[in-house]
Amino acid sequence: MPMLIAYGVYTIEYMEDPDDEFPGSIMETWRVGEAIHRESGPAKTWRDIVTGNVLKQEYHQHGKLHRTGAPAVILYDLETGDIAETSFYEWGEKREGAQDAPHPPS
Repeated sequence: MPMLIAYGVYTIEYMEDPDDEFPGSIMETWRVGEAIHRESGPAKTWRDIVTGNVLKQEYHQHGKLHRTGAPAVILYDLETGDIAETSFYEWGEKREGAQDAPHPPS
């Protein structure tokens, strides 16, 4: 069970389970009530516990992956910190297309 520190609608979890997407990372989550939600930025962010570098960001509105005109899921390269992959979602539905492609190295 991850350690959980609650700050009202903002929580920080240490991802200690080896089966977690990024074991040994910190996951920051914004909520309104029970729903994962944030108006002005990513609602979920995973960070490397040692460096603080962002590993992944997800944008949620009312509990669903959602971002208009920009990727709702951003995965960063673990070595360089550059954007490695993006996915676009609108109200929980993945939008396929040219914008959903791995990014070439910079």
